[in-house]
Amino acid sequence: MPSEAIFLGVTYVKTVVSPHFDTENMLVTTRGYHNFEITVVFDDKGVVQSTILHRVYHRYIYYNAVNEVQANNGFILMSYTVPPNMDIINKTKQYIVIYDSIDYSGEFDKGYSERYMVAGIPINVTTNAIFALNTTYDFHSNGTRSGLVIGVPTGKFIVI
Repeated sequence: MPSEAIFLGVTYVKTVVSPHFDTENMLVTTRGYHNFEITVVFDDKGVVQSTILHRVYHRYIYYNAVNEVQANNGFILMSYTVPPNMDIINKTKQYIVIYDSIDYSGEFDKGYSERYMVAGIPINVTTNAIFALNTTYDFHSNGTRSGLVIGVPTGKFIVI
């Protein structure tokens, strides 16, 4: 990674089991650069055999990533804050952003795939909001319906 990509944290994304190796995808959150999904390949004894760059999650460079990340049902949610040097009185203070994390055929021409923000929900508070992505089962969606709940420090909730 570039020298300005300061490591913040790691989030578990998914596990893929194969007859020969087990793989886990981890999302590495960085400050001052993009975020990276790394595939870690383990042998049958649990020893790391390889690490592979799987996906790059692009973002605007001036956003600061907060180590608040969730992965669920093909989506990645992250929280970004606007740094104080970019803060304007009427500007949004932070965003909860959504990325697609589904693997599609033919997208790995570079050896990895790239993702851009699918949606961003502006939160106009200076302290970090909390959020949760929950998949619920119902008869019509066959367990694929997801909902997003965002809690802001004012005590209010946003349900999407």
